[in-house]
Amino acid sequence: MENERVPIIDMQELSGLTEKIVKACEEWGCFRLLNHGVSLKLLSEMKIVCRSLLDLPLEIKKENSPPGHAGQIYRPPNEANRYFEGLSISDMTSPRLSMIFLLKLVSLLSKGRLY
Repeated sequence: MENERVPIIDMQELSGLTEKIVKACEEWGCFRLLNHGVSLKLLSEMKIVCRSLLDLPLEIKKENSPPGHAGQIYRPPNEANRYFEGLSISDMTSPRLSMIFLLKLVSLLSKGRLY
């Protein structure tokens, strides 16, 4: 990698935008996006929700990823990466499992146990 910093992509610089995104994904697997138009308020709310989801008890998160399920939605830390934890709520992997998990989250919200 010629530059030792995460690539920065500016949405106001449209020239070569697609190529910049592809290159960043191929070389880094991520990039920082500027001038995307998402409000700071929404970004802050999203961080709060993401943190509260990841702070759920392990048992609740595991209910969303049955053993051996190809489209696991919850990915716990493991031997290869002890610091990564992922939670994906996508009906692309399993609509039924996603709906069950989301209903549990709604239940926790209504009881004031989330946030």
